[in-house]
Amino acid sequence: MVSFYKAKLLIIGHNEEHKSGILRLLSTSIFRREYKKVIGVDIGTVQFYHGGKVFIFSFWDCLCARKIDFFRSQFYRGGDALIIVHSQEHEDEIDKHVKDVKEKCGDLPILNIFISEGETFENAIGKLKNPEMYENNNDVLEWIADQVMEKSESSAERNIVIPVSELPEPIFYPDISLMESHPDQLKPILELIGFKTTEENEVRIMTRQALFSISLETADVFVTPLICEYCSKKCKKKSSQYLCIVPAGIGWTNIAQLSQKDFLILSKIYALSSPSLEDLPKDVLSQLKHLLTCKNFQPIDKNTPKLLFEKLNQISLNTLID
Repeated sequence: MVSFYKAKLLIIGHNEEHKSGILRLLSTSIFRREYKKVIGVDIGTVQFYHGGKVFIFSFWDCLCARKIDFFRSQFYRGGDALIIVHSQEHEDEIDKHVKDVKEKCGDLPILNIFISEGETFENAIGKLKNPEMYENNNDVLEWIADQVMEKSESSAERNIVIPVSELPEPIFYPDISLMESHPDQLKPILELIGFKTTEENEVRIMTRQALFSISLETADVFVTPLICEYCSKKCKKKSSQYLCIVPAGIGWTNIAQLSQKDFLILSKIYALSSPSLEDLPKDVLSQLKHLLTCKNFQPIDKNTPKLLFEKLNQISLNTLID
């Protein structure tokens, strides 16, 4: 009877492109999106036969950016082996990550990988102790399998050099992150559908009630009520007020460069440029009613009827929210 053995392999390092390349090189199955920017890890798997056993390895490519320092160690739990992808930068921080891994997992086999970019093998020797040139995946996977099965008290360590040309070509998945926006990608799209952008990377939409300013960088929306331009009083409403609009779900596009934050920006622009505000969510309409109405309005020109401005200010918002 064939026995199955599962193991969890952790991948750390500060060159995310190289780490993703190693994940694709060693895995036969990976998630079809990059979740690392969102949750801090990408996962791949491989299944192979060795020594009378079927091994199922899961590779956890952990994001090493400081923004997830506070919860990265949770991904380390249950790790059976560690793969360190070395780069020329941030080498001083690798020891910290290795220490964190060992605190969660104890001693475990370590495979050091140096990605050689235009360097000769002789130059790489000075960067790793007793390095070997990469030959094939079977050699790497079988060595890890042997070490994991032995479970020796002192962790084994191996150093290999992989030319960057051996790494698979990058796959550009849709960016599901809400952390990054791409103004340069949004501008031609907005121009195509009739929106101009300012030097401040904003789209400004003028309606009968207010001026809406939508940032192409932060996705923030600020509202400047037009009624304030005709009011003699000085109050907080004289300045732009923040309007909170959050996504209700996940969008999709065949344009790989657009992120979910870009979708949110486009959605806000489309919704606020609509002739009618009736389709906006109730919580957004409630904010607008508060921002665009003012009981203390006093016109600058005393000859202008107050009712005219009150009528301008209401614009059917009172019919949308009771």
